[in-house]
Amino acid sequence: MDNKEPEGSGKRKRTMEEDIGDAYDTLERTIYAALSEVESKW
Repeated sequence: MDNKEPEGSGKRKRTMEEDIGDAYDTLERTIYAALSEVESKW
């Protein structure tokens, strides 16, 4: 699966996998931030 368009070629259509991956990364960072904030208050 090496059919990616080169970067900077305008708006490349993102795949669902990329969207899910980004959403998961954001969710994971949010959870870790919230957990560390809660732990620092204990």
